[in-house]
Amino acid sequence: MKKTTLITYGTFDMFHIGHLNLLNRLSNLGDRLIVAVSTDEFNALKGRQFARSLYVVKEMQKGETFTEETIRSIRPGYGLHPKHLGEVLGKRASKHLHKGERLAWEMLV
Repeated sequence: MKKTTLITYGTFDMFHIGHLNLLNRLSNLGDRLIVAVSTDEFNALKGRQFARSLYVVKEMQKGETFTEETIRSIRPGYGLHPKHLGEVLGKRASKHLHKGERLAWEMLV
């Protein structure tokens, strides 16, 4: 009989009950479970695609004020870092901004 092998990987730096529950569920789906652990070096190499950044989530006119309804922290991480949200809120758009644009400093007045 053919055996089913599953593989999962992740960064388990702070292993918690959620990780344990995930591994238990996965182990019930196959005959073998291989768990690969990402290193800090690997995470640095994979880039910013899984990080978050600030994006425009609602069409904005030039001069319109940035609010929690117009920008959000979402993936990927190629825009302005979410730690700057407090600095962005209350500023105005320097130009017309389209929904889905990643936020950059030059878009703020």
